[in-house]
Amino acid sequence: VAHEADAEFENHGRHVEEVKLAEQVISTLQLLCNVGMLTVVTSHQREQVRRATDLLLDLLALPITARAVQRTQIQGCICLERIFDMRIDFRLTRLFESYDANTEEESWPQVITALVKECFETPIVSERVVATNFLTFANSLLKILSSDVGLDLKCRCMRLLFRHSSQRANLVREAKRMTVLVLPEAVRVFEFASEAMEKLGDLAPMISSSGEKEASENACQDAGDILVKLSALCKLADGVHDEGYPQHLVTKHQDVIRDVGVHSIVLRILQLPMRRTKVPGELDQAADPARRQLFERCYQFLGLFVLRNPRNQELVFRHVPLFVSHV
Repeated sequence: VAHEADAEFENHGRHVEEVKLAEQVISTLQLLCNVGMLTVVTSHQREQVRRATDLLLDLLALPITARAVQRTQIQGCICLERIFDMRIDFRLTRLFESYDANTEEESWPQVITALVKECFETPIVSERVVATNFLTFANSLLKILSSDVGLDLKCRCMRLLFRHSSQRANLVREAKRMTVLVLPEAVRVFEFASEAMEKLGDLAPMISSSGEKEASENACQDAGDILVKLSALCKLADGVHDEGYPQHLVTKHQDVIRDVGVHSIVLRILQLPMRRTKVPGELDQAADPARRQLFERCYQFLGLFVLRNPRNQELVFRHVPLFVSHV
């Protein structure tokens, strides 16, 4: 088909059977990807995927705008997305295996160097889409975007381009998260935060209960004690007192606590009603002192949770209207 003129293809309908066969082959490739039969685990499997990837890239490069070919190219883009997902799965698997086998911090530079060579400098699915050939691959997709093809094909090409270009950033993010959990200190924080999350979840119904005042007050006290301990993990050492941690450890603690999801249950606690008593000429007084004290512990925790941590700040910032309602 690639050697035929576009006009000849449309006017005389030649190679229709070849296009139908291409659609069937691509559909089969998609099915193999979806059921996990097309993988890149062994060198033989990687060679098969490379050949399939190169053929799909050749299909996208066809200078034909006939609708039948465009439909086939759209299916090719979908199949390439699946193949790029297989590539990131392979990279993450190698990443986790390497960290599992090399838990000593001193060996990380050598491990990272080997991973970069294996995952980025060595072709996994095709030499035409490795980092060094990114511009060539991007230009081929941009050429489609600038041609007279349908919007659906252009959208698929854009998705494919973003999927390919964002995977390195996704891998780096997962690598950073993985380095957190290879430190014994971070493992300790993870276990404590998970246990604290479970306890806060058990205490939440009693905190919100208005039936038994004593039980509610005790639950508020217990939850406040847990938040004080969590806050201590996010406290930055000031160089004067023994309390607190250095910045790099505080950041790791904050990340672990975020991944566990402690902040979400703290925000749910702050959504409970704060009953107030009006006092003429003075500030409102809390009708439930135990809950008010728990709210103070929540805000102290959130203040340390977001300190110098942009990602945590983004998560909490969207709840500013709730915080303003408590002023």
